[in-house]
Amino acid sequence: MNKKIYVIAIFTTLIFIAVGTLIWWVKGRNNNINQMTKVSVRLAWVPGTTFTGDFVALHKGFWNTEGLDVYLNPGGFEQDAIKLVAGGSDTFGITSGPQLLLARASGFPIVAIGAVIPRSPIGWIAKKDSNIKEPHDFSGKKVGSQFGTHTEITLEALCGKLGISLNSFKRIPVKFDPRPFIAGEVDVLPVYIIDQPVDLRRQGIELNIIDPGDYGVSLAFGNLYFTTEETLKNKPEIVRAFLRGAKRGWLGVNENPNQSVDILSSYVANADKETLLAKLNAVLNFIKKSKPTYLGVFPMTLKEWESTKEILVRYGNLRSELNLAQCFTNVYLQENVE
Repeated sequence: MNKKIYVIAIFTTLIFIAVGTLIWWVKGRNNNINQMTKVSVRLAWVPGTTFTGDFVALHKGFWNTEGLDVYLNPGGFEQDAIKLVAGGSDTFGITSGPQLLLARASGFPIVAIGAVIPRSPIGWIAKKDSNIKEPHDFSGKKVGSQFGTHTEITLEALCGKLGISLNSFKRIPVKFDPRPFIAGEVDVLPVYIIDQPVDLRRQGIELNIIDPGDYGVSLAFGNLYFTTEETLKNKPEIVRAFLRGAKRGWLGVNENPNQSVDILSSYVANADKETLLAKLNAVLNFIKKSKPTYLGVFPMTLKEWESTKEILVRYGNLRSELNLAQCFTNVYLQENVE
């Protein structure tokens, strides 16, 4: 009888220990969750391949291990990343170099903290059988134009550098729609090199791609992370933690694009994995064309910013007195750069 009571006592004790351990684990887990710092990131546009590293970082918990509970919010015309970050609705944002400079010139207290796509993917395409292979071949052709955008600023800067008269070809207004190009209404179409050419080639259309970067003309940067001066001053460790997680995400993309597309596809409406993979490879190839040593998130140089400022001042409406030193910093990324 005593033996039976002893066994029951041991069993009861083990149950209490197990329950206590479970309660301790749950409390500890809840405390960890409560201690996580909530931050939000406003994308430049809706989810797509240029944000793959961010979704990989989110999905794999890279930011969680840094103590951050990150929310990725879609951007767009009605969800302007610069305004939302500057206004305090989001902690971090993604935009382009030209947009950041124009915002700084307009008084927005935002600062670039690291680049993902080192230069703008703006370029032009022509059909293979058109024999249009370079900017000098635009002469006498119908060139699609997006007036009032950085595409036209890039075109004017390119022609200015190469000594090509803008009057030597006809500029036809177009939107982000390839149908006029497919129908032959324009001979040359402005595109994002990492996007529309993939769609058109998958339709069986053979293309020549004109990349202004091949002629030493480009706007830095395609995608970059930014935040506010206040966040940099008051929450530097959060900035560093965010960049560490983002870098791990993008390095993971480079190591395994197929797996990354599997992750991204769950966030993209009506996703076609083959198309996403083709576009992601186009993004990675475009990045490595400028930066052969892939870092995931890149530091920015004053020279890159100066070149962009010069183009925007000469061909756009940027004020020349803008202080570039106030527009970017690599301080919070330095520990992440080998």
